[in-house]
Amino acid sequence: MQAEKTSRQIAHFGIFDLDVQARSLHKSGIRIKLQGQPFDLLVCLISKRGEVVTRDELQRNLWPADTFVDFEHSVNTAVKRLRDALGDSAENPRFIETVPRCGYRFIAPVEWHAKITSPPPADLPKTMREPERRASLLNFRTAGLIMALLALVVVLLGFRNLRNRLLARSTVPSIQSLVVLPFVNLTGDVEQDYFADGMTEALTTELGKTNVVRVISRTSAMQYKQTRKSVPNIGRELNVEGVVEGSVQRASDRVSVTAQLIYAPTDRHLWAQSYERDLRNAPAMQREVAQAIAYAVQSKFTPRARPGGAAFPPVDPDAYREYLRGRFFWEQRSEQALERSISYFDHALAIDPNFALAYAAEAEAYIPLAVRGFRPPREPFRKAKEMATKALELDDTLPGAHNALAAVRFNEYDWGGAEEEFKRAIELNPSYVPAHLWHGYFLEALGQQSANLAERKLAQELDPLNVTAGTSVGTAYFYLGQYDQAIEEQRRTLELAPGFSMALVNLGQVYEAKAMYADAIASYKKAGALASLGHAYAASGNKAEARELLQELDQQSKHHYVSPYDRALIYAGLGESEPTISWLEKAEEENVPLHHINVDQRFNFLRSDRRYQQLLQRMGFPP
Repeated sequence: MQAEKTSRQIAHFGIFDLDVQARSLHKSGIRIKLQGQPFDLLVCLISKRGEVVTRDELQRNLWPADTFVDFEHSVNTAVKRLRDALGDSAENPRFIETVPRCGYRFIAPVEWHAKITSPPPADLPKTMREPERRASLLNFRTAGLIMALLALVVVLLGFRNLRNRLLARSTVPSIQSLVVLPFVNLTGDVEQDYFADGMTEALTTELGKTNVVRVISRTSAMQYKQTRKSVPNIGRELNVEGVVEGSVQRASDRVSVTAQLIYAPTDRHLWAQSYERDLRNAPAMQREVAQAIAYAVQSKFTPRARPGGAAFPPVDPDAYREYLRGRFFWEQRSEQALERSISYFDHALAIDPNFALAYAAEAEAYIPLAVRGFRPPREPFRKAKEMATKALELDDTLPGAHNALAAVRFNEYDWGGAEEEFKRAIELNPSYVPAHLWHGYFLEALGQQSANLAERKLAQELDPLNVTAGTSVGTAYFYLGQYDQAIEEQRRTLELAPGFSMALVNLGQVYEAKAMYADAIASYKKAGALASLGHAYAASGNKAEARELLQELDQQSKHHYVSPYDRALIYAGLGESEPTISWLEKAEEENVPLHHINVDQRFNFLRSDRRYQQLLQRMGFPP
């Protein structure tokens, strides 16, 4: 009986051979990796060589109708991965041409061949004589040996070139730093932007925990929301090699995330993946995506090694939505936004009392309310400590909770405890900018100004468009006595944010130190900083204006909280020791942070005062 023959289609184009049935692609005889949608895309395009294949057609052919995915993003990713495999480009296509606003066309010549396989072995005729059978086997073995020897020679002669070619193809570009750009909200509802922004921040945090690369903070990344800038331009502006792009789509309690890693200098796509999970498993998914990206960047750990914390328990979907709303407002840092963020975190915890991330976030939200004088500080610090402690009981690997607890201990003048918590927060997430900034503030109070500058500069590198980081670097130069450099840094920050009050106040303080009182007064006025303005008036000799500002603070205190420190600062400008000390002691009673008075030269005239020395000793400073 004649053996049945089988065949399969081989497409030859350029130096490539595409075996459709075997789902393999060879380049000059060497198999290259191409799987999934990019392979299916190639088959679809090459089968209609010379014709336009629309994006809608690709969607229908490559993804099932019930697939929950960002088709636009996925098609783009598949095309770019296919072009990378073929060494092709959109600008100068040799194989795949983009037809604007329509689809793609395969333009290279294609030759199709039917490759016939060898027939299946049949039973030998019974009439075959033994010598003939032996001769046949001998000839077969001889031919096989010759072929094996020839193959060995070819392998030996070509090994080095082959190895170099394979290594060159598989080499992943070096990525030392990356940024997660704002994820695209695919819900069609702008009210859901908080959800996409929350996913962006969460992925940024999880990537920072991997400690594989330097991760640019969300604050700088958000400057590129809806930007038209190219990936290479963004990479140059932020000084990063890697860029993560993505999209989020939510339907009821299901969330779909698509992410891709791009080598910014060449716009080369290195990795892409889509994830779909129940919303209650979103935190675990964020960690999964972060670890996959870290593995794609460089194999410093395998997916089995899970640095960065314990497994996330499931989260109630409603609680998670409230948490993301809270994070959205927390990032804005204004008094009103902080208050709103706390209310959302409270809602999340009312739904899910074991939601550790919400406790940690609320703890950090209370700190600026206290430090920036938005509320009488005692209660915010108490709440911050309570929330941070609860968060760490549930999960002691949360950097934000350690950072908040460090700030509380700092305000309690528990210097050793604060240092320990700051270091733990940074150890858990070396790219966590708030921890570096707050730790720098701590070092500044201790007079360790070189270490302070190093922390502030690191924060600025991690978040180059963060104006708080920028003004903090300027302040570090101020405490080092490098006034001109301090002024330059503050002016650079004000170029990014002309009305940023913190930079204006810090700039005014440098001007005061240089006895440039007119400039200091102008800067304080722009910032609306009455206490600093009162000090500058008094220091410049205009004591009447300073006393008028004291009266204005008295009037304001009838309507909202005014820190005793503000009055102490104006009396310090007037050079009046008794009221200055009295108001500082009042501030101590109200738990107002006073840790900087030991390094603030505006209080130097009190150094010999016994009550002032006692105050410093209560704060833990040596006599």
